[in-house]
Parts: sequence; C-alpha cells; structure tokens
Amino acid sequence: MNDYSLTKDALYGNGDLSGMLLTLIILVCINILIELIRFGTTLYLSKKDKDNKRQLLIEEKRIKVSETLFKKLDNVTLYDKSEADRMLNDLKEISLYITQNKLYIPKKLNSISNELLDYFKNILTDFRQKSIERETELFQRFCDEFNK
Repeated sequence: MNDYSLTKDALYGNGDLSGMLLTLIILVCINILIELIRFGTTLYLSKKDKDNKRQLLIEEKRIKVSETLFKKLDNVTLYDKSEADRMLNDLKEISLYITQNKLYIPKKLNSISNELLDYFKNILTDFRQKSIERETELFQRFCDEFNK
C-alpha cells in the first residue's frame, strides 16, 4: 500500500486539522476541475454530433432530390413526336421541381439539368434535333457530377 501521510493521519486521527483541510480542499478542487472538463467535452461533442446529424439529413435530402430529378429527366427521353403536349407539361413540372428544390441541387447539377431542359425544349420545336449521343453525353455528365 502506498504511503499517503496526510490521508493516514486523517484516518487515524493523529494529524493536524489544517493539513487535512488543505488536502480535502485540493481533492475537491481537482474533482471540480475534472467535472468541468468532462462537462465541456460532453457539450462540445453533443454540438458536434448535432451538426453531423444536420449535415447528414441535408445530404440525404440532396441525394433524394437529385435522384428524383434524374428519373424525371430520364422519363422525358421516352416521349416521341406525338406526345409533345405531355412532354411540355413534364418539362414545366421538372422546371418547377428544380426551382422548388434549389437548396438541395448543387450548382453544377442545376446547370446540367437546365441544359437538359433546353435540349428537350429544342426537340419540341424540331424533333429532328433529337440525338441519342447528345442525351447520353448530358446524362453522363449529370451522373459524373452526382457521383463526385
């Protein structure tokens, strides 16, 4: 057993009171300091955890919005010349969707999406401008930007 003279004196009652009081005060101060450090660390970690959860929720929403946008744009590729009215309505809906979810769509994806919308609008005016290669290239850029 280690030799702690002030603690032994306190236990056996043969030490002076000022030494025991000083030891008690030092132990209480150390305990308070340790608890303050523990509280500060807990507070910091809880704030960090809250920020991480918030960022995770925003990222999940961003992914969901981008996936939905991709699906809507991809569905427009299936229209042919006879379905111009439905295609126009879907393009308006997609444009509105982009506007409503602007917070969650990164700038480059927004730019590519608008480029796709412009391409599809050009197809509405002249269906001969439809190019599978152009569509594939634009959708590939969308996928590449999304997967960065």
